[in-house]
Formats: sequence, structure tokens, C-alpha cells
Amino acid sequence: MPVDTKQMISDHLTALLMKKNLEDITVKNLVEDCRISRQTFYYHFQDLTDVIQWKIHQEIQRSLQNSLKAESLEESIRFFTSGADRNRQLLKNLLDSPRRAEMERLLVKALRSYLKELFSRQFCGAPITGADLEALLCFCSYGMMGMLLEETSSKTAADKQLLTEQLCRLLTGEMFRLPRQS
Repeated sequence: MPVDTKQMISDHLTALLMKKNLEDITVKNLVEDCRISRQTFYYHFQDLTDVIQWKIHQEIQRSLQNSLKAESLEESIRFFTSGADRNRQLLKNLLDSPRRAEMERLLVKALRSYLKELFSRQFCGAPITGADLEALLCFCSYGMMGMLLEETSSKTAADKQLLTEQLCRLLTGEMFRLPRQS
């Protein structure tokens, strides 16, 4: 059975990131942990950030595939929030590094692509212009990332169900609807 070297490198970096912050990890540490040559590493990735970007992309794709099988928007969002919760310590260690701004940009970009695909499937046929879609994606990706970052930085895990429900109501606009007056 062939070894997926990219996945193996990513898994080892993830394991290292569970123990220490990004700035404490070098390519040398990673290749020693993987028991591969530096040449093999550089054949697959440019640097550690490239590995992280690939890992985030893989996680987003996994969440997206699960989300697209969901029967409701709430179930789709639950897949995403569960993935974020599963990777809570990894996210915390990435964001506790001096490269926080870079890591946030990577995460927002990945979330934006996730939401774009999710919106195109969940709200297909909705009358929205390209400019409005871009504004919605920008607002939602930064807003959701802010909520997830807040949850990640807190000492206790948030109520995942409540977070899922709130995100769902925000994305559908339900949170802002005024009750009908008779």
C-alpha cells in the first residue's frame, strides 16, 4: 500500500503542533519526526506554512463533503463546528504564534471557500448579485471566524449546539427578523 507522503507530513506536523507552538517547530524537527529527508519534504511542500495551508484545505474539503450530504443548513454547520472543535488545540497553538495574522488569513480564506460552496448548494436559485455574494462571503467568513476564534481562545469549550444554532440563524437572517405584529 503506497504511503501518502503529503498526508504523513501533515499528520506529523499536526502531532507536533498539539505539543508546541508553531514558532518552536522547524522543518528539521518535522523531517526527523517523519523520518524522511529534507529533499522529500521540499519535494512536497515549500515550508511549514505550505503544510498548514494544505492541512486546512484538506479539513475544509472533508467538512464540505460532509456538509453537502446534510439535509439541512444546521446539520451542515454542525459538521463545520464539530471539525473546529476537534481541531481546537491545533487552532489554539497556530493562533498563539507570532504568525497569528498569517494563520488567521489562511483560516478565513479557507472558510470563505467553504461558505461559497455551501451557499451555492444551500441557497441555489436565490436572487443575489455577484457583488452581494462577495459582501455576504466576506461578512460571514470574518464573522464566523471571529466566533470560532473567540470559542477557541476561551478556557472552556462552548456549547457546540448553541454555537451551531446561532451560526445557522445568522447565516439565514433569522436572527434579525422582527416578529410580525398583528
